[in-house]
Amino acid sequence: PLWQEVPSSPGDRSPSRDTPNPTRETMHSALLLSALTLLSPQNAPTCGLNGEALGQGETLAQVLGGAHSSFDGPSVHVDEVLGKGVYALTMESTGTDWEERFIVGVPSDPIDPAPLLVCFHQYSASERDTYLHTDLFDEAMSRGWYVVAPLGAHQVNCGVSYSQQNIRVVIDWLSEVVRVDRGRVYGIGFSMGGGCALNFAARHLDPDRAMFAAVVNHTGTVSLRDIWHRAEDTSILEHPLMFGGSPYARPFAYQQASTIEMTPWSGIDERSDLARNLGHIPVQTWCTPQDPLSHLVRQTRALLRHLMRFQGDVDCHEGRSSQHTWDTLDEVQALDFLETKRLALPTEGTHSVLAIHDGRWLHFDLEQAVSGGFSSWRWHANSSSNLLYLDGLCNIEELRVRTQDLGLSAVETLRLILGKQRGRNAHSQRTTRLVLDGFEVA
Repeated sequence: PLWQEVPSSPGDRSPSRDTPNPTRETMHSALLLSALTLLSPQNAPTCGLNGEALGQGETLAQVLGGAHSSFDGPSVHVDEVLGKGVYALTMESTGTDWEERFIVGVPSDPIDPAPLLVCFHQYSASERDTYLHTDLFDEAMSRGWYVVAPLGAHQVNCGVSYSQQNIRVVIDWLSEVVRVDRGRVYGIGFSMGGGCALNFAARHLDPDRAMFAAVVNHTGTVSLRDIWHRAEDTSILEHPLMFGGSPYARPFAYQQASTIEMTPWSGIDERSDLARNLGHIPVQTWCTPQDPLSHLVRQTRALLRHLMRFQGDVDCHEGRSSQHTWDTLDEVQALDFLETKRLALPTEGTHSVLAIHDGRWLHFDLEQAVSGGFSSWRWHANSSSNLLYLDGLCNIEELRVRTQDLGLSAVETLRLILGKQRGRNAHSQRTTRLVLDGFEVA
């Protein structure tokens, strides 16, 4: 079957699907994982963010509604057929220490190539949340779209890095096995899932892989520092398998999993706002002013105001309800919004990037001066005058500009203007190496 990989012999396995050969790093990871999984439940958090009792289990992963990854199992297998064209699957080898459960919806008559809707579940819910509590699967599949609802490692992941990596691997895998329109990959989420969807869009800006063309955020948890301040019990957030401490002890861990950073008494910290990466991504927001989680309404409105500063494509909806529920989302209206959107990478005009690791970020390739923190820069490109303006470079060892991707000519004279920089590199007195591609000698 399409969804199951059972090679007839070890020699038949595709290199991309094969389990890696044991290395010292893999063995060390396996030993560390074994030690962590043997911790008794008494050493695990017993309460959730709202003080509620968590589930029971022999390991922390089970308590949190997840499972640790197998190092020798098959990549993907089908667990259950939930309905016509809807399958529950598990990916055991994700590249993290967590396996990934997810649901895939396959339309009976898919568009060729078809849009892909990625659904993000709410806090303390499984990957089946959107399948059971919304009409998103039925509505999207009726339009000829594929649908995937990942768990993100476990039910209370809050967008932690290994959760995002698991989702990244699932989207990449699905993009290989079915005909996905790479220009029409959409994210939608509620509560914790709304924040995770926006954060995924903001931190995955490599055009060589699937990027979100638009996002629907329903009352999302877009600031984890604010959540930490309001939580009755912070033990889950501070656990070593989550963020490893408070947002004051481990600020970057929380910042990279958030879209904006704010507290109950402050506005948005503009030094750590990954929302700036969403300037080219249309965003629709939903909330109800009477939602009992009023701090999430405040976060949603603050994000909306922040995005409007970038003159982005934003669409706001506020309903009437006194409940915190998926039911206050109009699924048809949300998918109508997404259906008209196609990924458009920013070129002309002024744009900013806040990066969290080495790699490709839109039209630039980054090598950080110091890892484990933010790197940032701003650019303005004008193809008619063949001009590139760069400023605000921070924590960058090398920045390679994909000149022609910006609509700039490497044949005519290119005007490069460097504006004010933030003290060369943060944490370093070395200069930034700037490389312009497209010339005979870069």
